[in-house]
Amino acid sequence: MSNTRLVDLLVANCEQLPDKTAWVERPAPNEVVNINWQQLSGLTAGMSHHLQAMGVKNGSVVLQWARNSLEWILIDLACSSLNAIHAPLDARLSPTVAENIVSSICPVAVLVDGHVSTLKYSRKIPNYHELRSGARLQKTETGYEATDGSNLLFTSGTTNEPRAVLLSHQNLVSNAISKLEAMPQRATDHRLNLLPFAHAYARTCELTTWLLSGGSLETVHGTEAFIERLAVAQPTLVNAVPAVYESLASRWSDRMDSPIDLLHSFGGSIRQLASGGAPMSERTRLLFHKAGLDIYQGYGLTEAGPVVCSNRAATDTSPPVLAGVGPPVSNTEVKIDNQGKLWVRGAGVMSGYWQDSSATEARIVDGWLDTMDRAEIDSDGQSLRILGRMDDVIVLQNGYKLNPLPIETLVLEQPWIEDCFLFGSGRKTCVLIIKPKCWASLPTLNSVGEVLSTLLPNDASRAIGMVQFSSKPWNAENGLCNFKGGKRRRELERFYTQMLSTDDMTS
Repeated sequence: MSNTRLVDLLVANCEQLPDKTAWVERPAPNEVVNINWQQLSGLTAGMSHHLQAMGVKNGSVVLQWARNSLEWILIDLACSSLNAIHAPLDARLSPTVAENIVSSICPVAVLVDGHVSTLKYSRKIPNYHELRSGARLQKTETGYEATDGSNLLFTSGTTNEPRAVLLSHQNLVSNAISKLEAMPQRATDHRLNLLPFAHAYARTCELTTWLLSGGSLETVHGTEAFIERLAVAQPTLVNAVPAVYESLASRWSDRMDSPIDLLHSFGGSIRQLASGGAPMSERTRLLFHKAGLDIYQGYGLTEAGPVVCSNRAATDTSPPVLAGVGPPVSNTEVKIDNQGKLWVRGAGVMSGYWQDSSATEARIVDGWLDTMDRAEIDSDGQSLRILGRMDDVIVLQNGYKLNPLPIETLVLEQPWIEDCFLFGSGRKTCVLIIKPKCWASLPTLNSVGEVLSTLLPNDASRAIGMVQFSSKPWNAENGLCNFKGGKRRRELERFYTQMLSTDDMTS
């Protein structure tokens, strides 16, 4: 499939599964609209005509700032049919960041929906009812090369501002095929989507795998709507970030001991739960496992398409592989250098950063992508365990170095702790910030210290000189997390350094 475009996958489904439901709309309670693959092909052709009327052609960049929707998918596939580059933005971005991105990439067209602020020179996305359905799309040979750009996807900005990553059709399709080999999907599967399509995780593991498998898909906006929709949608597949599963575990704590009750909580049909975007606590994962539902984790980054590693579903001849984030997916090689840094090579690795050859050359060396993450081989001898960012290593005044992520992971096993953050570079000792789940029954700081001394290795325990509780939310809105729930460690350290200097840890 080296020369396969995303739209070619739509064409194949239209030919092989024309009457099968592809997309499910629920415009109102007790109202459902099923759109089959043939209808989806016609709507995509209609969107292609709409984009052509706006001047979009081969090589054009189309920027879209919108929430997940059928129209989002139609624009994506229409861009593919025109050999244009689709540059989607997360609808939750601030207007300032969105304006800066528009200025930096100079798109031919800027499309927005009614749920985000307008951008300069933007046009409103037409509702699919407003599109004149075109003829069924046909697979055509247009001189397309596998290295041609398909999507400009923006990094989540954990350590800096979002960067534009150019991913080709080959990157996206091959990476999704590799993911499906690890976690197979079927044409009978129905997926309930919550993750934003504008990020590589959902782009590959939701959209492209959906196009390859020929199942059905519907979307919701927000965790509350997702939970409410489960019983109605009855999905077989769910992809989410750890924060969603943690929220479900806290809501369903009275059902976590019963596999049947938990299955019914998901609508009764679930067969596969997947998590990515940020590390998941073993406590949450174990809760679901004990209740009969394993959560399959993976690891990746936008620059790699994004999937690098994945847990494996059980087969007729082998049990599931659930250690760490799993082994590398097919067509992907990894190596760990003598500093513990993880490097990746394979079909999913990006074409490069948009119009930034120097940054691209700095990240891709002799064909190997520098992930900038620390990793080690898990005890099973095949899976990887991610230890955090290379530049997250804490260096104390005495030169002692430690990785915060493994320590935070151990601390999070305490059931009364919602989250924690360790920092201390340049200090005599580290500071551990703890966000409690409930402030009404907090243990004393002395008792927390005693627990840490038994929980952590001796050197790590001695390195922590201060423990503080905090009620400050960590979210994308205040810049302390990215949209996937990953900590923005520099921003957290800056915030809590200031809080400690003012002795105000309750704000």
